[in-house]
Amino acid sequence: MKKLLFLGLVLTAFLAGCEKEFVVPNDLADVQVLLGTRARDANNIPYVAINDYLPFADVSQGVISHSWSIEEGNFLLTDGITTNDSVYTEFIIPNLLETEETTVNVLFARPGLQTVRLRNVFDRQVNFETTGTTAVREGDNWVIDTTYLVDVFDDLKPAFRIMNGDEEVISVSSEDQPDMDDSGSWPEVTLEVGQSLTFVDLSSSGRPTGRRWQLNGGTPAGSTDSVATISYPSLGEHTGGTFRLIRGGDLAPPQTVDKVIPVRVTVIPSSEPFVFTGDLIETEDDVIAFRISGEAASFSGQEEDFTVHVTNGDFDQDIAVQTARVNTADATMIELVLAEPVYNTDTVTVTYAGGTITSLDNRTLEAFGPERLSFGQAANALISDVWDFETGGTGWFYQHPQFEVTTDMAFSGSGSLRFFTDDAANAPGNMKCQSTVTDAEFNFPAGSYDMSFRIWIAPDTEVSKINTNFSAPFLAVVWDLTGVARGEWVEVSQTLDIDAMDSAAGSKIVFGTRKADISSATATYYIDALSISARELRP
Repeated sequence: MKKLLFLGLVLTAFLAGCEKEFVVPNDLADVQVLLGTRARDANNIPYVAINDYLPFADVSQGVISHSWSIEEGNFLLTDGITTNDSVYTEFIIPNLLETEETTVNVLFARPGLQTVRLRNVFDRQVNFETTGTTAVREGDNWVIDTTYLVDVFDDLKPAFRIMNGDEEVISVSSEDQPDMDDSGSWPEVTLEVGQSLTFVDLSSSGRPTGRRWQLNGGTPAGSTDSVATISYPSLGEHTGGTFRLIRGGDLAPPQTVDKVIPVRVTVIPSSEPFVFTGDLIETEDDVIAFRISGEAASFSGQEEDFTVHVTNGDFDQDIAVQTARVNTADATMIELVLAEPVYNTDTVTVTYAGGTITSLDNRTLEAFGPERLSFGQAANALISDVWDFETGGTGWFYQHPQFEVTTDMAFSGSGSLRFFTDDAANAPGNMKCQSTVTDAEFNFPAGSYDMSFRIWIAPDTEVSKINTNFSAPFLAVVWDLTGVARGEWVEVSQTLDIDAMDSAAGSKIVFGTRKADISSATATYYIDALSISARELRP
């Protein structure tokens, strides 16, 4: 009998982690603990980086013979490996893919799903109730033939392309290794101040989870986008940068690999006007900032050229600019220090009448406005990973099985809350799940709040609304989904007046979907990035 298992038999110890020296356990309880400590993915398949090894040990009792076998391209290793070793080629046993040793060390040199097979022969029938595995008779003996899966991650190999508009500047393959010592031979691009290049991640090897572009002289200074647009605001020559490829999270062996970005950028004075380009934001209390299309020269005495107008209910007036200045860390940002506070419920506009602010390449900043200030997202009162669904379901109670925390997809991180029914017509009348007061901290004072989350609704799902109810004290919140786009993550939000919440007093949140609100045969949606942020009311 051959049985494909993601987890080993209770009588087989499979070890992984930082400490790889194996001590045969004295009883089956020890084996169970060892099985629970190895690194494994969401499907309980153990994983390892390529050219790393894992030890296996068969401690089955009553065996009359056994054998381990591995696939071509992987290797059995001798004993004597220590935690100080990181390269294992000297331990390889040549030309050996099968052994009858009790413990084996397997070096995985091939990427992808690999197998390690254990064949145990007994002189009687053996049943392992914990795995549902039963020995099968072969002649006078009984056999359990088990195949273990191991997911082997290849090395990260950064690859990318640089584009100047529609023209390719250079394509760097996974095998290319640019060197700063060769920068004199790199392709050169001439840009005007504020113009940009596009950097495209082409990496595929090693299943990366993220990246970071770092370009000398570029703005933004760093980007994590797969397609990053980097502008160059400073005159002069800017050589190279670094592309970092990242594999992280709890479901893969971590790795980071850097590769030099081989490009020389020469920035010349711009022929374009010097203008406001956006990003009008509050950077700190009573300081607002905006971005311009080049680096500004230092200036003073320009406060009177700016008008900051604020409205909020009966409040309707200008607030004086106390100081106007160039941001010391980023000369493409101008900051305005206000004489009075502004609040995130205010409507704030900024107007520049024109004056003597100039760029480093001697262009004069053009008048603009009124432009509206964006306050961005206030601090989230929900501080636990439970609210980002990153705890594997801990902190949530499913009153109905249509709800489940899953890693199928996520707006951010790896987890989200999924609702799914394959038979909406016969589903329960009101399907719910709720946070638990013991694991999901739900504490904040009474006040006015903005509540939001991201939702992904399947293209074939017709659901008109969902509900989020607060308990202790009760508050019913209805979310109209009729205008929400399908097949993409969308942010939904609304403003709520909420009484004080306290988990110790039973406060929690309940998600619900009623059968009457579903008009499709099946329904699927995902929720992520739940946020409740305080609104600052003007006194």
